[in-house]
Formats: sequence, C-alpha cells, structure tokens
Amino acid sequence: MTHATLVLQHHRVARVTASGPWRISAVGCLVLGVLAVVGLAAAYVVVTNRIVIANYAIRRDETKMQELREELKVFEAEVAKARSLDQLEAAARARGLVTADRVSYIVVPQSQLTQR
Repeated sequence: MTHATLVLQHHRVARVTASGPWRISAVGCLVLGVLAVVGLAAAYVVVTNRIVIANYAIRRDETKMQELREELKVFEAEVAKARSLDQLEAAARARGLVTADRVSYIVVPQSQLTQR
C-alpha cells in the first residue's frame, strides 16, 4: 500500500468513527430538531382545539341570537296588537261607545302559582 492509500483509509476511518465534540453537537442538533418538531405539533394541536372551541361558541351564540330574534318578533306582534286595541278603545271612547271605565287585570302564569 502506498502512503496515499493509507492516508485515505485513515481519513475514511476517522470520518466514520469520529467522536468528541462533533458527534455531541450533531446529536444535540438532532435532539433540538426533534424537540422543535414536537413543540410545533403540540402548538398546532392547542391552536386547533381553541379554534374548534371558538367555532362551537360562535354557533351556540348564533343559535341563541336566532331564538331571541324569533322571541322579539312574537313580542313585537303582541305589542302591536295591544296598541291597536288601545287605539280602537280610544276611538270608541271618542264616539261615546264605551261608557264603563277600563278594568285592569294582572295575569299570573300558572308556573308562578305552582312555585309558591
């Protein structure tokens, strides 16, 4: 074997069996890379879960708003009916068709009567 072949074999062996600070830093970089990937995956899961929870809350609030809109429509219809009845009564009083005074009644829902 020539001197050049021995040097080449020595360098190959040295590269394959390298130890010391280079191997430690390579393993350290590999560990840091794995930890970074795991950390990013965990952050992705946390953010995704928060988005899912926020979407659920938005849908729940939209449903509640729709229920309140429907309830408001019913209430507005009742108010309009009461106003029209008041207007009819005022017109009848103006013509002298209503002679008796108005009697007010308090309506208590059945559910409140059974709670006492």
